[in-house]
Amino acid sequence: GGDPDPGDVVTYDVYFGTTFPPPLVATVYEPTYDPGTMEYNTAYVWQIVAHDNHGASTPGNIWAFITEEQPNSPPYQPSDPDPANGAVGVDVDADLSWSGGDPDPGDVVTYDVYFGTSTPPPLVVNNQSSTVYDPGTMSYMTTYYWRIVAWDNHGAKSIGQIWSFTTEESSQNNPPNKPDINGPTSGYVGINYTFSAAAIDPDGDQVYYLFDWGDGNTSDWLGPFLSGESINMNHSWLRKGIYNIRVKAKDTHGNESMWSDPFQISISKNIEITNIKTGYVYFFIPAFNRSYAYINIFDRLGVSVIFTIDLLHINVTVGEMVSSVKFVIKSIIFEDELVSYDNDTTDGCLCDFNITTGLYGLTVYAYDEEQNEIDSDMIPYLLFINLSTIRQMRGK
Repeated sequence: GGDPDPGDVVTYDVYFGTTFPPPLVATVYEPTYDPGTMEYNTAYVWQIVAHDNHGASTPGNIWAFITEEQPNSPPYQPSDPDPANGAVGVDVDADLSWSGGDPDPGDVVTYDVYFGTSTPPPLVVNNQSSTVYDPGTMSYMTTYYWRIVAWDNHGAKSIGQIWSFTTEESSQNNPPNKPDINGPTSGYVGINYTFSAAAIDPDGDQVYYLFDWGDGNTSDWLGPFLSGESINMNHSWLRKGIYNIRVKAKDTHGNESMWSDPFQISISKNIEITNIKTGYVYFFIPAFNRSYAYINIFDRLGVSVIFTIDLLHINVTVGEMVSSVKFVIKSIIFEDELVSYDNDTTDGCLCDFNITTGLYGLTVYAYDEEQNEIDSDMIPYLLFINLSTIRQMRGK
């Protein structure tokens, strides 16, 4: 701009617009004009006419330019969830819906749907154009989590928040199914053994468990646990025997399942005399074909009788925790006592006593690695008759 005559004052008429010729929009005193924010990707034409203070004017050429293309904006963040975030009592057949869209006219928006009972939820469908998702029939009284990720056709995305809701209670609640039990089938007195149980609730309710150990003891109700979740419980028995373990389940509404099928475990003593039992008469003499006979009255009295021409041989079996064994035989009449030890149970437990004919009490004790007594077995009355000793006495 400017004027060739010194001292002249110049003003400018600004013609600007999207039509030709452009309209007059302003008169300015400086060769600068701010048209404001123009439209993207639009052709504009403009012209400047200069005036001096004597009324002379000079029109400029009509110019034109095109503005830049509009930059891409990501889609709107998904909003307005239905079911609402945190909703409870939602119908198990409800659909999920949300609001979406894109600020750029003409952009195409698709959606990835994440849905499940864990958080963050897993992807279940991608690239769908609808703002509605049908999850199918859901479980009763279950919390679900979901999230929507919106994508436009330029690859821009907006990640929605994680929403959640809880479904309604079932109008007809069902008890859990009959539980299953797993665990060892044999063991020893005083040792804890682990058993697992699991039951599925048809309504997806959480589950409690009650164990009946078959020895007169039961557990408290344990839980709650997720439907189908396997739980572990320990128990030990004080006496040898065969025990039937049962488990019952109940849901959070108090509906109880049937008892499980019995799970049988055989419990043995940690130490047991195997070659001598109460109620038996033994003939450890080569001339006899039958080596023993059972007499019921002897069993009731706790008596065993042995006829032999040899030493008193004692065989015992031991459990996994037994480190050493003590053998004690005591005369009932004279109270004499013989003691023997076996400190290596890995090669079997045997003991021989050289005793004379008489009435004895026999006891064997089991010890663990710390030399704590953990079990014992006994024959209260052992009538030991050594025939060779009797013959010698008669000979004298």
